[in-house]
Amino acid sequence: MKKYLLSISLISTLFLGGCGDENSFLTNLITAEGAKVKFVHAAPDAPGVAIFVNDKKVSGLLTVAPTTPGLINYGSAFPAQDYANLSAGAAKVSVTTPTVNNAVILSGDVNLESGKLYTVIATGLAPSYSPIVVQDNLPATSGNKVFFRVINLVANTADAEVTILGSSAATGIKPKEGGDKFIAVELPNYISGSVTVPVVVKLNGTSTTTTEGSITASQTLSFTGVTPGRAYTIITRGLLATQAKDATGKLVTTASKYAAGLTSYTNR
Repeated sequence: MKKYLLSISLISTLFLGGCGDENSFLTNLITAEGAKVKFVHAAPDAPGVAIFVNDKKVSGLLTVAPTTPGLINYGSAFPAQDYANLSAGAAKVSVTTPTVNNAVILSGDVNLESGKLYTVIATGLAPSYSPIVVQDNLPATSGNKVFFRVINLVANTADAEVTILGSSAATGIKPKEGGDKFIAVELPNYISGSVTVPVVVKLNGTSTTTTEGSITASQTLSFTGVTPGRAYTIITRGLLATQAKDATGKLVTTASKYAAGLTSYTNR
């Protein structure tokens, strides 16, 4: 969790107004060198967003007709593949909601270092959106190993646990943790080509005061085309159902309006 802080001072104020010139990302911001950045939308109740860096739009701009800018919807990442290359140094980053009067839900400054990789994640619920910035310190390649990390952003979990290829790989991943550690997994009997790797993420709900237990949820992702050296990130998002006793003492489960789910992307 400590590594999330980095050198960012984003604020989660909500106000109306535009966010600068919607010039082409490729023309204005992409660089041969610099920092590589991935943006992830993990704020369940926020509509589709657009990303601006130094008042230039970097996300969702279609290059073929129709030329209406697209949006990064909840659960999605931008770019969908690889990272966006941005100039190193101080950068003003803004996240806006184009369909809601271009409201700016996050705005502030990030210091980007050349040659480093970052994931910027929009989280929270209105009106308290907040950012998480993770420096993606990818592990060195080693033999037939592949690498996974799980960043737990389900606020009402007690923790998350991960099973990879049928074996326990990590436990006790608390909310807002997991970004600083990749899990190394040996591909069994690997010779050549690519394989499929099943990953199960189980979310353990916050314990209740009753003896009936607590809510859990699990989801399986199948990563295909996996070869040695690959690295992947899985982000848990949304909220688990909750439990409470009613006036008669009966335990009642209430489904979440924003059901917990997963977003994943390839780091390498």
